[in-house]
Amino acid sequence: MSGNEKALNKSNNFNDIIWGYCAQFLNIGSGLILLPLMLHFLGSNDLGLWYSFLAITSLVQLLEFGLQPTITRYISYIFAGAQNISAGEMPTTSGEILNKNLLHDMICACRKTYLFISLLAFLILLSIGSYYVYLTTKSQNNTDQALLSWALYSVGIVINFYFTYLNGIFQGAGHQSIVNKTISINKIAFLLISSILIVFNLSLNAIIIGNFISIIISRIYIRAKFNLHFKSESTPDQSNNEQINHLIKLLWHSTWRLGVVQLGSFMILRANQLIASTTLGLSTAASYGISLQILSVLSTFSSLPFTLKIPQITAMHVKKDKASTIRIYKNSLYFCWTTFSTSAIFLILLGAPALAIIKSKTHLLDTLWLTTLAITLLLELNHTISATFLTTLNKVPFVNASLISGGSVIVLSVLSTHYTPLGIGGLILSQAIVQALYNNWKWPLTVNRYLRTQ
Repeated sequence: MSGNEKALNKSNNFNDIIWGYCAQFLNIGSGLILLPLMLHFLGSNDLGLWYSFLAITSLVQLLEFGLQPTITRYISYIFAGAQNISAGEMPTTSGEILNKNLLHDMICACRKTYLFISLLAFLILLSIGSYYVYLTTKSQNNTDQALLSWALYSVGIVINFYFTYLNGIFQGAGHQSIVNKTISINKIAFLLISSILIVFNLSLNAIIIGNFISIIISRIYIRAKFNLHFKSESTPDQSNNEQINHLIKLLWHSTWRLGVVQLGSFMILRANQLIASTTLGLSTAASYGISLQILSVLSTFSSLPFTLKIPQITAMHVKKDKASTIRIYKNSLYFCWTTFSTSAIFLILLGAPALAIIKSKTHLLDTLWLTTLAITLLLELNHTISATFLTTLNKVPFVNASLISGGSVIVLSVLSTHYTPLGIGGLILSQAIVQALYNNWKWPLTVNRYLRTQ
């Protein structure tokens, strides 16, 4: 990659868009592709335990504290010609000149930061995570096997977690297709290995082993690509340790707000999975898990055009290209609404018959609660896009709202499972009610007011 390239433009070509859809399809869609085999060969308890594994991992990944989108944004600034990075301010630029020293120091800061939090994540997974797995399986007479599976799963997750900073660097530089190819390699390997092992009756271990091997393969690939694209360009004669330490502090200063937001997001979207596992049983948690998984896939696909445009939107703010920013935002919203609504209706009408055909041992939520969950996630998707747009302005105004909302969802969910007969419906209504009171309308309104002033 040459310093004179405008790498940001690469993310807009047709090839990158195709790779983007392919990667996103495999990233979350791989779970759906594997789901028929899992539903046929795995019992509800094993499936519920798997969804608990995923939920615990989501909780530990909060240690990242929003670093990846921050890294993406700062790298985008550097490739747009930024000569300095400051907290809460748009950077000063120098035309098309790439500041190689700043790029190098930013990469070093990212690497050191991710090494620290990866080690911390590993300790938490093997201590608190292991204890939770013990609590949820001690009545199933398979605790030892579950803990061994959890240990291997944890090692793979930490390896994957450490190399995540490379994703942010490539995305910020406009090489989104490399990230998408890495995701595709990972998920294809995961599907092939896990499918074979599931058929050979390795049960939950089939998924754990497939996940571990696929992580190793994909991390080798993206590291090789990093050496090819960045190694020579981003290595000046001497490292500026003072500047690197300054950037590490800046990363934490700029991301703690996003980290709190992600904690709130976990409490809103994922904590109910853990609550369901411990209070309603692994079988009920499995039904909630597959329903949420499928709707989350639909949400991810619906938001993909906007996600792919985030580095471009960030660069447009630097260049003050307001008209293009407004156009991308509005088009992304229209696509989200249409795609998610249409696909959710198909799921509600055809989901249960489809599971019956494959003789699934686990079922979707009943129609009432599945419909309620779909509407809740549509509103969630709408305001999430608006909130993400605000972060491209280098501002995070929704920290307190996210944390308060997340805490409120957990409190209402726990109360509903203990003091009402609603069961899983109480968990869904808790999220819907809390979000409707503020977040669902506040952030779309904030973005609309901002766009009208431009």
